[in-house]
Amino acid sequence: MPEIVLNPPPYHRNDMLEAAPDFLALTMGLRVPDPHPIALRMAGGDPQEPRFRPVDLAGGLAGLPTGTSGALVTRSLTDGDFAYATASAYSRSCVQGFENITRAEVDPFVIDIARPNFKRLQVPKIEFDLPMTSETGDFDQWTALAPDGGVSVAATFVGYKFLISRELWINQEQREAARRIGQMGAGIGRWQASRLAMVLEDGTTPLSDGNALIVSDNTVSGGMTAAGLGAALAKLRSATDGLGNPLNLRGELVLCHPDDEVTLLSLVAAMTPQGQPARLTVVPNAWLTTSGECYVFASPLISPVVARTFVGPGPLLPSVQYIVSNPTFTDPETGDTVSHDGVLYRAEIALQLAAIDRAGVVKLGT
Repeated sequence: MPEIVLNPPPYHRNDMLEAAPDFLALTMGLRVPDPHPIALRMAGGDPQEPRFRPVDLAGGLAGLPTGTSGALVTRSLTDGDFAYATASAYSRSCVQGFENITRAEVDPFVIDIARPNFKRLQVPKIEFDLPMTSETGDFDQWTALAPDGGVSVAATFVGYKFLISRELWINQEQREAARRIGQMGAGIGRWQASRLAMVLEDGTTPLSDGNALIVSDNTVSGGMTAAGLGAALAKLRSATDGLGNPLNLRGELVLCHPDDEVTLLSLVAAMTPQGQPARLTVVPNAWLTTSGECYVFASPLISPVVARTFVGPGPLLPSVQYIVSNPTFTDPETGDTVSHDGVLYRAEIALQLAAIDRAGVVKLGT
């Protein structure tokens, strides 16, 4: 009977543990800026060294020598160290799908407020009335108003749970899994876009003055015409704060029903001097319920309308968390307990969108 030779893994376990998320992300076909050098070597970057497979990494993290039988190595695919490293790699796929949606469709319209916990946050409306003074003079007074404590906002969890089977890794189908998890990230991004539309069309939730976000003071008529769009831009310019000070806001963004996108793009092109950047950015939103209407926004950095609160220090990104290996579930039809050969994860983010002020938005209606 031939002798079975068991050799130590080719890399130190701590080095493999540190390089694992980058290596797994590379095997999934994900973008990995400045990958760990050992991850590159494991992925085949050095022709003098053997190319690793994910199952080889799982065995190495489990401390199994090279040459260990396949059944023992594949069993390590559900071990905690490999599962945690895989969650980190999956997070990158989730983030890429999330950013693909939210950067264009949500981020331009909101301000972000990081929260350390899930406690409800009071976002005050603060306005200043500063008198003029000479170059060397001192301000003798200033007033800051925060009516009624502002608007209350609380974050909530949004996400998915999903199971990755051991067989998926054995069959080296990790790219397809990463693609599906990227779609989950995009789904979380779309939830934000739907929430943005709901906030704008919500006629019941009051701001700090007791009235809804959209009222007669920030609504104009005229429809999808040059005159209507011009009236909305003029309305932003003439907006005032609670102290009566003119804000002179410049319209920068338009959120519209998909049916109106081409019409608005044509109107914006007609008002933009040749060779200059577009005067307004038009963003369609499929969750707006009424065509023939749109919302014209000033920059949220100047006059924020919608706040996006999230839990954590930032940046605002979803993550994938390892829950448990070989989970059991109760079959809803039979009541039997069913065990699954794999790892259960969740892709999640904790956030919420809420209106905080109306000065920076004008609704253009028919």
